[in-house]
Parts: sequence; C-alpha cells; structure tokens
Amino acid sequence: VGSSGVALVKKLGAGVKNLKEGDRVIPTKPGLGTWREEGVLASSDVAAIPESLKLEQAATLWSGPFTAHRILTDYKPQNAIIINGAETAAGQSLVQMASAKNLKSVCIVSAGLPSFAPVVEGLKYLGAEIVVDEDFPTASLEALIQDIGKIGLAVNISGAKSGKFMAKVVGGEKNTVTVEGQATGSVSSLSQRTEETLEARFR
Repeated sequence: VGSSGVALVKKLGAGVKNLKEGDRVIPTKPGLGTWREEGVLASSDVAAIPESLKLEQAATLWSGPFTAHRILTDYKPQNAIIINGAETAAGQSLVQMASAKNLKSVCIVSAGLPSFAPVVEGLKYLGAEIVVDEDFPTASLEALIQDIGKIGLAVNISGAKSGKFMAKVVGGEKNTVTVEGQATGSVSSLSQRTEETLEARFR
C-alpha cells in the first residue's frame, strides 16, 4: 500500500547500473508499497533524486505535482479553477501551477485545521485568490467569487460537502474532476511521516 515516499538504497543486486548504494529514490510505479520500513524492489520501479531535494518535497512528488500537472494539461481549464482539499499536496501544486498559467484559484480547505491562518497565507503565497474553509457559508462564497469571472473547472480532492457546490459553480459534473486518495495528504503531515526514510534493497 502506498505510492508516495522516499527510500534509501542499502544494497544492490548484480547488474543494477542506474543506482548506487546510498541513493535516495522515489517510486515511479503506482502502488509500489511505501507504507513499510524495508523492501526488495526492481531498480526500474524507482528513480534517484538529487541530494538538494528535501525529504518532504520528494515524498510528495508522486501524488502532488504529477496529479496537478495531468489535471491542468488534460482538462485545460480557462480563467479560473475551484479546489477543495486545497491544503493537500495535490491542492497546493494545483494552485502553484495554475498561477504559472495565469489561472485564478478559489480554494476550500478542510474545516477545523489547527493552523488555519498559516494555511491561508501559504496558499495565497502560491497564487490563490480566495481561501475559505468547508464551514464558510456557500452564499457568502458565491458573492466572493463574482469578481473572479467564469470558473472553468472544479477539482474535488477532499470529497467533502463542498463538492456539490463546486459542481454547481462550474455548470455540472462534466466540468468536475475527482482526485481519489488525496484527502489525508497535506504537505505538513507528509513531512512528519517521512522524517525517516524507507530502507530498501534493490535487485
């Protein structure tokens, strides 16, 4: 179980040329199984990462940036997007990549976050126009987004109650993308989970 994480290469099998002992690697194969302390893996199923990349950044590469890139590339939204679960790795990546494409982002984050203000600050730093939580009244949010203009795509990451509201905003489910498996993966929690690297032997 698990597709995101960082492993430390401990031993190499005969014939492995693309890695060396001590390399830090990330999975390149879905469902490789990162919820474990050790594993014997095929060298073709991982890729080495540079030493300059922090663990918490590397651990989110699979689930966050790749997901965001595919959504924006495949669906090509115009003008603006609306995202729930925006505090997750995929959500933050979407906001940042959307901003680079001159797209506006309306962000809905999970209710009851222990540190709401830093989350708002972080998302706005990445390029978000509006940041509210799940408990924010929908009528008030509708009023806020009037100045945004047409919202071309809704990205349902958390699967929360705001999903129906977002679908309504973008004109139905045909303009809504649901991202499975992202609901619990905020960058802060991932960094705490990946303080210790996975030890692995490669064949």
